[in-house]
Amino acid sequence: MKRIQTIFLCLVCIVLMPILLSAMLLQALFGSTQRAHNMAISVDEQGNSLFGGEPTDTISARTGRAYLAGKRWGLCLAPVIDFFFGKGHCIANAREGRLNG
Repeated sequence: MKRIQTIFLCLVCIVLMPILLSAMLLQALFGSTQRAHNMAISVDEQGNSLFGGEPTDTISARTGRAYLAGKRWGLCLAPVIDFFFGKGHCIANAREGRLNG
């Protein structure tokens, strides 16, 4: 993609992100929790991409694979993520072979 197109796409995302995050919250509160969960996964994938991961991979799955491989950052981060999402969350996502944890 050309640089100018990428810049334009970024600007569109900057405008739309507050609307999308508000919609996600409204879905979680009053609508479809599954839709809110799906939207949260897409934000998770964006965060993973920010740090060099595959665009369809989640932070949890990537961290779980790093943990299983004995990488230092995975050994440090997996317990933190597991604290919030339940024991074994990262490893479970890594073992499922999914790119959507």
